[in-house]
Amino acid sequence: MTVSSRDARIAEEKEALSVIRNPLLVLPLAAAGLMLAGCGARVSGVYKPQGATFLDGMNFKSDGKVELTFMTMTREGTFGVDGDRVKVTNGGDTQIFTVESKGCLDGGRLLGRYCKEGKGGTDDSLSGAFVAQREGTAIHLNFHGPEKVKVSVVERGITQNSAEGSYRQRGDLVTVSVAGGAPLELRRNGDALEATMEGRLVKFEKR
Repeated sequence: MTVSSRDARIAEEKEALSVIRNPLLVLPLAAAGLMLAGCGARVSGVYKPQGATFLDGMNFKSDGKVELTFMTMTREGTFGVDGDRVKVTNGGDTQIFTVESKGCLDGGRLLGRYCKEGKGGTDDSLSGAFVAQREGTAIHLNFHGPEKVKVSVVERGITQNSAEGSYRQRGDLVTVSVAGGAPLELRRNGDALEATMEGRLVKFEKR
């Protein structure tokens, strides 16, 4: 065998080995890709409504099916998880819920917010008084009972105005509504509530 033919034979063997080895390299990479594609928030079990919601509850099963309860009626649908989004399909319609940091599901203003049984409900609910001081005037928000809030304006220790209203909570967003007034949008920041009023950031501290 000449030197040139031997070199050609070695090159053929290397090429053959590369063909054999490549699938062994590709398979683990493909498997890793499938694992990454399937990663996302873990959703399972019963989720109960928090405040005013469209549904009365959702029960996520391990087989990709979900039971939706509405006005004592239960319908079965399917669901899929894509990152921090849960897509629920029923009757040809798909609704998207966002998974919050504490695991609750936020369906927006229409569908509302749902938390897993035993988690997220009472820990995230508002209660007690929050007060903001602004140019000598104090605004009090006293959250009491389910979705109830009393709004008071106090000047120099004297209550000038007070009204009962309602509130709705979706994740960190809190909307306070009083009859005859525009809704007040607040966002939770730790133990405080923050709102923008007349272009200025106003912080309500918990008392």
